[in-house]
Amino acid sequence: PSTGMRTVLSRVASFSEVDALRAAEVAALAWDQGQGYWPQLPLGARVTALRRLAEGLAPVRQQLASMLVREICKSSADAAAEVDGAIEVIASTAEAVEAADGSEDFSAWSTIAGVRGRALRRPVGVVMLTAPAEAPLLDVYSMMIPALAMGNTIVLKLPTSGGLTHMLTVKALEQALPPGVVNFVSGSCVRTLEPIMRSG
Repeated sequence: PSTGMRTVLSRVASFSEVDALRAAEVAALAWDQGQGYWPQLPLGARVTALRRLAEGLAPVRQQLASMLVREICKSSADAAAEVDGAIEVIASTAEAVEAADGSEDFSAWSTIAGVRGRALRRPVGVVMLTAPAEAPLLDVYSMMIPALAMGNTIVLKLPTSGGLTHMLTVKALEQALPPGVVNFVSGSCVRTLEPIMRSG
């Protein structure tokens, strides 16, 4: 029954500017100008790690869905669909990058308007993401998983509503990925995102 009182589900740290910059520094160290362990790992090994992430998320599926219900008032069905969708993003990304590894038409040399060249998919570095409150897990995974598959490292600003859901993924992330590859930042955007963006 409703009491009309607020319920505290949990507490998440509010990062200072120094904390946020440290998270970005850790991601930059894992990237290491493209020479870090993760970006240098062969694509197949990164895909294997992402599949391990999906396996690690499966046991906490119900907890993730329940937290989405509590945090952002999703229906149970919508919350379960979001969690399943996030896990499916991992599977579909893994399949797509394996199928496309060097076999897409644009990866072959071609001549256009007298210029010969080819396009290759490569990591770009540290990717900073913000999580929208409407679909904090699925929308983030739709951006984060392809970026990880390509060898990028991540700084993820957790949303005010939906951040606890991501906290439930920490163990799976730690077990599947090398240290520093995915880094969470929480708290005020002014104290976290702005300093990171200014730091380059």
